Amino acid sequence: MSTVLLHEEVIEHVSDPDTYAMGLVMQWENSEAGIWAREHCKDYKIWYTNELDNSDTISDWAWRHGHKHIAMFLLQVFGNMSDKDYAFYRLKYC
Repeated sequence: MSTVLLHEEVIEHVSDPDTYAMGLVMQWENSEAGIWAREHCKDYKIWYTNELDNSDTISDWAWRHGHKHIAMFLLQVFGNMSDKDYAFYRLKYC
């Protein structure tokens, strides 16, 4: 089992980032990819950070993904799954 990145989103300037982030997580969890990942993960965790905590990482990520403004938050979902399951997930859902 390895811990792998399953999903990530940039959350730009919103009034309530916690609520917005949880809405994005729920949307992903209910998608075909999220349902498959939850069925094949031993467990998963949700992590997000703001630019004040880790500005270089956020700025680099936003720049690489075509965002013109520095993102306020980066939301990531990690899970523990086998290499075989992760390869399938990457090929089918990413």
